Amino acid sequence: MKRLSRLTALLLTLAMLLSLVSIAHTEEKQSATAWLLYFASNHETDSSKFPWWPQHKSADQPSSETGVEATNAEVTGPGMYTVGLKFNWQKAEGAIQFNLVLDNAESLFPGYYVKITDIRVNGKSIDHKPNLYGTFHDDPNAGFAPIYNNYWDKNFSPDSTGPDGLRAFDSADEATYEIINPDDIVAGDTIEVDFIVAANAGEMPEDIGEKPGKLTSLVAPPPVLEDSAEAWLFYQSGSWWPANTKPEGDSAGHASSTTAKITGDGYYTASLSFDRDGWSSPVNGAKKLLLVVSDGTKKLPNSYLKITDIRVNGKSINFTDVGFGAHYGDQYIQATDDYSIIYDDWMVENNSAPWNHKDWNGNVTDNVSAINPDDIKNGMTIDVDFFITSTAGKAPAKDTSSDPVWFPNNTASLAGLTLKDLGIADDWHAIVPVDLSKTGWQAFPLLAANFKQVGTAYVAVNNGSVTVTCEYNGFYVFEKSQCIKWFTSLDQITKAELTDVSNGLDCGSVVSIADDLGGAQMAYLSINNKITWRNPVDDFGNSLPDYWKNLPQWKEYRAKLMEMINAANAE
Repeated sequence: MKRLSRLTALLLTLAMLLSLVSIAHTEEKQSATAWLLYFASNHETDSSKFPWWPQHKSADQPSSETGVEATNAEVTGPGMYTVGLKFNWQKAEGAIQFNLVLDNAESLFPGYYVKITDIRVNGKSIDHKPNLYGTFHDDPNAGFAPIYNNYWDKNFSPDSTGPDGLRAFDSADEATYEIINPDDIVAGDTIEVDFIVAANAGEMPEDIGEKPGKLTSLVAPPPVLEDSAEAWLFYQSGSWWPANTKPEGDSAGHASSTTAKITGDGYYTASLSFDRDGWSSPVNGAKKLLLVVSDGTKKLPNSYLKITDIRVNGKSINFTDVGFGAHYGDQYIQATDDYSIIYDDWMVENNSAPWNHKDWNGNVTDNVSAINPDDIKNGMTIDVDFFITSTAGKAPAKDTSSDPVWFPNNTASLAGLTLKDLGIADDWHAIVPVDLSKTGWQAFPLLAANFKQVGTAYVAVNNGSVTVTCEYNGFYVFEKSQCIKWFTSLDQITKAELTDVSNGLDCGSVVSIADDLGGAQMAYLSINNKITWRNPVDDFGNSLPDYWKNLPQWKEYRAKLMEMINAANAE
């Protein structure tokens, strides 16, 4: 009987354990797993690529199968969520099928609405239209929001394989099942989708409000003239010949001319050579040497010019600053031309000078003898380097668009209070305090290597949770890894902890304020992502704005962050 009693007790214990497992399993099912179904549009089938590859086709598909690492979201009710895919083996290109799927959502949250608020490729938003949401055709218990599917009848004819009975959160007349242009998915290392779940159409969860815009914008290059001006050298030697009196060169003067196309603020060179048509005619001295900008009065109004070097046979000669202004007009040079007088023998002898010429600082000048003409000896070439600027006294930035500079494996971190500011360590790593007591958005600048404003970190507090997403400015900014960390006390923050990227969260991770942060009203956020970026950051010459921490606006920004910390610690 004892053996039977023991057996009975074991069976009862096992039954209790099984009931606990069943309860736990039932409780887990109270959340709907949100994930991205994605098939790329690549059709190549050589030894290294496969049709519709890479792909991700289930919530629990292991990354070892396709090299796609998924970040899913557990939807527990109305709120804001983020899901994502990271492509470790092959970049995402285009889309054949792309859907946001919520497993069990139609069973757990029947009649609910989903609104996609942002779609990002490599951290940068792409255009999208209002979406539809409803029962997933592959699983009647699941909900889904179609993003792009190229095999559905665009007219939704009755016999189409596309979905029906879908509902719109808002913009019902504009909502569609094809909300992106798949061509916007290019070389995708990551794809992220932000969305909200609501019980009623048009109802934003807890009035979280609209996501704020980017905190920084790119720095545009100087404007480019659609119709460029042309700079050239007018020259008459000390014996009047050889000479150049035309932009295109002077066959009679045995001179070949290399002009400069002036497209705006920038650095240029105009040149002459004296070996034209088989004749070698070295020059000596000068009657006139002028730097002329054709139609400069029309195409470069209110501009300034500074000569930076003058070379004879490739060797620099001494010179002084010259003026720049309109020409009076003669048989060679038009009255609409601007010019600089490097040397004019007649003006020197007659103590004459233009009244309207200004140097590059904007000061009127009467200098008509910037060089000693005797420095031109046996000259076969004359080169003049100069720059044009639309702002007096300000040299234009060097053009790097033809020679971009890459910055590999930089840190993308927050513009905030450094460990040195907080008296924790003599170190530049930074944190920001985040108010968790109010539903809504908070935005903080992201810095590349702590000196360039590379993007924005968005913090969303909603439905008892907090989520961080990162967006970057510019096309040539590639995120390589993510590391988000939260702290509830300054005592937890050390340099070692901020630099350790092995135990951080990914962007888009949903953090429970009650369970993960102990119900804190304020917490400290650290971001230590790794990016590779290029300057310029796009194909249009745009660059990232600088972060000068000692400028008044940044001092004020950090002072407000410190006020938040002091106020919280004083309570």
